[in-house]
Amino acid sequence: MEAIELRERPAWDRARMVAYYAVSPYLKNARKINEVIPMPWDKKKQKKDEQIMNRAEFEELVKKRGLKLN
Repeated sequence: MEAIELRERPAWDRARMVAYYAVSPYLKNARKINEVIPMPWDKKKQKKDEQIMNRAEFEELVKKRGLKLN
């Protein structure tokens, strides 16, 4: 199945690009193409791009939310 997806992805991306440019004049706010027309492989990329929070950032977030650490 993954091989089929890889083979078909360029065609889907071209169709998505055409659809995006067709609807973009009617969007109130400028948005990224993957927000307007999400595809399953976009989620895979987003997971890889997520950043891991360090301990200091985590503790700061906990303080902002008014939570307590055990």
